[in-house]
Amino acid sequence: MPNKPNVVPFPRLHDDATTRYIDGFGLMIESFIGGGNTTGRLMAYLLLLPAPVGLDQMAHDLEVSKSSISVAARVLEQGGLARRIPQRGSRRVLYEAVDTFEGLIETEHRQKAMMAEKLRQGMEVASTGAAAARMKEFADLYQFTIDEGRSMLRRWRERRSGMPGSD
Repeated sequence: MPNKPNVVPFPRLHDDATTRYIDGFGLMIESFIGGGNTTGRLMAYLLLLPAPVGLDQMAHDLEVSKSSISVAARVLEQGGLARRIPQRGSRRVLYEAVDTFEGLIETEHRQKAMMAEKLRQGMEVASTGAAAARMKEFADLYQFTIDEGRSMLRRWRERRSGMPGSD
């Protein structure tokens, strides 16, 4: 039995407000993290879409090449922002935005921890006390943001789960 395409038409894709939002998101992602404009546009699109969608539909709706969409979708998947949904009996895959972005925050914490460790290593090879002090200050700042971020994420989870004492 062949797979039936699970295509959901994008609501109001070409309405001015939606287009401005998607394009603006693309520019924001491009300037914030150096990600490509297409990656940001795809993220906005997936956030707005009510159901998973295939690469062909994404490329059509966003008016970009399928190869560009494929690369952007992989970037979002690797970054924990989108989920890839294989279709049984087919090479076709669907993508959707993830429901929670906690994994993205945890990935940030791991990256900051790696940076803090590299700065601590730099303290050991620094040629002057001033350079070592600068690296220590930077490493301490990173560690502080990691600790505070983990604490905020814990409080966020408590609040979302409705635990007592989580106002």
